[in-house]
Parts: sequence; C-alpha cells; structure tokens
Amino acid sequence: MVGAFRFPPFPHSDFVNGSSLTHSSIFDQILHMKTLLSLALFTLTSNLLLAQSLHEQMIGRWAMETVMLGDDDVTSEHDPQDERWIEFHQDGKFFSDGEPYGANQGVWTVDEEASTFFLDSDVENDDSDWHVWFEDDKMYWRGIGDPKKERYVLSYTTIALAP
Repeated sequence: MVGAFRFPPFPHSDFVNGSSLTHSSIFDQILHMKTLLSLALFTLTSNLLLAQSLHEQMIGRWAMETVMLGDDDVTSEHDPQDERWIEFHQDGKFFSDGEPYGANQGVWTVDEEASTFFLDSDVENDDSDWHVWFEDDKMYWRGIGDPKKERYVLSYTTIALAP
C-alpha cells in the first residue's frame, strides 16, 4: 500500500509483567502518557492563572456572619441586628458599619506571605491585626496580638455591591 505506514513486526516478543508488548501497544501507552501529561500541565497552568492574591480576594463588601470566642458563639453581642459589614477597596481604604459599633473607616494593608492584614482605623484605639483565610465563599479572621484577641474567629460572606 502506498502512503500507509505500518510498524515493522518485532523480531521477537518481550514479556513484561506477563503481557506481550507490540509496537501498537507501546505507541498507545506513549500516546496515553502524553495525553495525561498535557492534561496535568493544562490544569496546573489554569490554577496558577486563576490564583488570586490575598489582597485581591479581600476586595469587595463582606457581611459579618459569625463571631466565635473560643467555642462560644457571641455573634448576637457583636452583630445584634445582623447588619454589620466591611468593604475593602483596591486603593487600601476600608469602610464598615453596623450596630453596635457604628460606622468606621481607615486603611488596610496585607502581608501576603504571613496571610495577615492590618486595619488602621480612623477611630482612636481601634487598630487591629488579623490572620485571614478563605474557605469556599467565606472569609475568616482570627485575631492577632494578645491571648483574648487570638480566641476570636470572625466569618464573613461576600455581598454584591450596588451598581
């Protein structure tokens, strides 16, 4: 046949793990390995491109969901009307509001390597450091700086900004 390519036959059969290897089975295995390698490389590249910095993940408005002090849920003390929120802006400013503490604003900075951020509040003696992490669609904060603050864990869910 003109134009048709065929592997020449092996001069003998090799047995590896009890199975006979032929040119076509070796070719199929190489093709399968190339496909798996390509898929793994694509997945890794996609994940790296989709990865956001901590700063980028925090941008937006977040509604307070829970406040835990150790094992105790103290949300009703810190958000009695279920209305507290905080909004992080790209330029490093933040705004927050809700009872019982009222409106607040200031600047925020992130330490990407330590997974922490600092709120520099315009309210006197209200600055705070937090360890931050994300799980699914929630953002979590754990206080940093003294034993009592370190027992607090706050959770937030993202809320849409008005157009």
